[in-house]
Amino acid sequence: MKCVICGYVVDKHFTSEGRVNWTKGHNAQPVKDGLCCTICNNTVVIPARLKLME
Repeated sequence: MKCVICGYVVDKHFTSEGRVNWTKGHNAQPVKDGLCCTICNNTVVIPARLKLME
């Protein structure tokens, strides 16, 4: 699956034991419809959400 913001592959999240815990990415709203990677979530989506709260 690819990030709808940057186009790179959505990263996997792992448990502390090294098992894959989550592969479906983050909700990219309000930036775009679809799912995004952790980097875009942290640097683009969350700041956009915070801006909406102002």
